[in-house]
Amino acid sequence: MNRLFWILLILVISAPAILSLGIRLVPNSFQPSLDGTQKVYGEVKVSSDISSSSNNLSGIGLSIKNPNLINKKDINLSVFSNGNLLRSVTLNGRSIGDGNFIKFIFDPIDDSKGKVYNMVFSAPGVADGEALEIFLTSNPDGSGIKVGKDVHTEGLSDVVFYHPSNPLSLATIIYEELIGRLAKDMMFFAFYIIILGGLGAYLFTLSKKS
Repeated sequence: MNRLFWILLILVISAPAILSLGIRLVPNSFQPSLDGTQKVYGEVKVSSDISSSSNNLSGIGLSIKNPNLINKKDINLSVFSNGNLLRSVTLNGRSIGDGNFIKFIFDPIDDSKGKVYNMVFSAPGVADGEALEIFLTSNPDGSGIKVGKDVHTEGLSDVVFYHPSNPLSLATIIYEELIGRLAKDMMFFAFYIIILGGLGAYLFTLSKKS
């Protein structure tokens, strides 16, 4: 039983490293609140500047309104740097359910850390009455959006994604966040210790009975 306890303890401690092997996209944060929407159609384009906090910028996710699948046409995401088109992604409205969180994923931009990119959403073949609507937030982390030439204070309610450079670096980030949370959140720390202690006590009791 002692051997079983140590095996389980090692598995609990190594779980973040094991899980990191299957992670292909890492979000930069939680999605901000949903406080309104903006249509994308015809000549009405929505753009926003995104400051990349890591290398391997790989995509952006946001919630989209498409009631009764009214839109069955394409919506495009174009990624620009200093006016140069770097990446382009096209999704079809048929695959976008109303209110779904949709990821626009593209090939990683290797040296993206510390750089600012302009994300432009467009749907040139879509009419006003069948337009998709992108959810916005009143408390954006970065800049607001531009709709055509008009500047709005609201920002995209988005999540930026990065491709981990290697599993080891990702595992390190996971452990750092876990340790940081344990240090800041005493309830979480106590809960974590109770689980480990309970597991040890249970296995100890079984070993005594056997």
